[in-house]
This record gives sequence, C-alpha cells and structure tokens, in this order.
Amino acid sequence: MTTGVFLFDVDNTLLDNDSAKVLLDQRIRRAVGEAAAARFWAFYEAVRAELAQVDVPETVQRLGRELDDAAALARLSEAIYGLDFAAQLLPGARASLVRARSLGLTVLLSDGDQRFQRHKIRTAGLEALVEGRVLIYPHKEREAEAIRARFPADHYVLIDDKPGLHAAMKAQL
Repeated sequence: MTTGVFLFDVDNTLLDNDSAKVLLDQRIRRAVGEAAAARFWAFYEAVRAELAQVDVPETVQRLGRELDDAAALARLSEAIYGLDFAAQLLPGARASLVRARSLGLTVLLSDGDQRFQRHKIRTAGLEALVEGRVLIYPHKEREAEAIRARFPADHYVLIDDKPGLHAAMKAQL
C-alpha cells in the first residue's frame, strides 16, 4: 500500500481550460465559419445538459450530421485536436507534479469524455509526468471506491479547483 496518493484535477487546475476554450472557439470559427461555430457551441451545451458532462466527440458528431460536409468536418476536427494544449498549462503545473511525485504517487483525476480528455492530457505532456496514471470519469466525485481500489493508500490529497468536490471526496476517501 502506498503511503500517499496525490489526485490532480486537470481542467483549471493544471491546464488553463478557460483560455484553451477561447482559443478553441477562435480556431473553430476560422475552420467552419461563424454560423457553424455557433451551432457547435449550441450542440456543446445541449450535450453537456443531456449527459451532465462535456463530450467533445459527441458534439462534433452532431454538428457533422447537420453540416453533411466532409471537408468542413475535417477542418473542425483539426481545429479541435490541433490545439497546442502544452501551451495551455498553468505556470508551475509541471513543477507541482514533479514535486508531488517526490512525496507520493501522482494520479490525474479528470472528468469528461474519455477520448478528448485523454487527448488533452497526453498532448499537454501530463500523462508522461504521472507515468500513465490517468483516471477519467464522467463524474469523478462518484468514483472514490474505484480510486481507492486502484490506488490503495493511507492518505489521499485532492488538488482540484472545485470546492464542492473536495467536500464530496473527503467524505468518501
């Protein structure tokens, strides 16, 4: 059993997701135009409301069906998956992971869809910093038992930007 596990959130904890979203919007608008970009974000919010999580691949699929334009869909995918997420890391993100690694086991604990979230984490260089220990759940606050089973420890430290999540996880871990 490990003495301590450091569970790091990704979006707005290690990665400036708000800034990335602004850049993503600019890239999408350049790729498919204003009207299709507006539809993308409308689908984004509809999917988020339906699934209670962000799911970028589902959003792209829905817009793709509406556009019925393979070239536009390819440009959209390039705009989204071509964003430089390493440039979106918050100052000190890498150093924080390296320091925590010297104190215990580091794990990324993120929420969202598996494909896009993993893509962001991998291309930002975060997956390598935690030696592949990446957990992505639709609702990570419901996964304390799975986390404990996968990474048993005497102590858990949660680093996350959502205060409500801290209380929920503390009660479970």
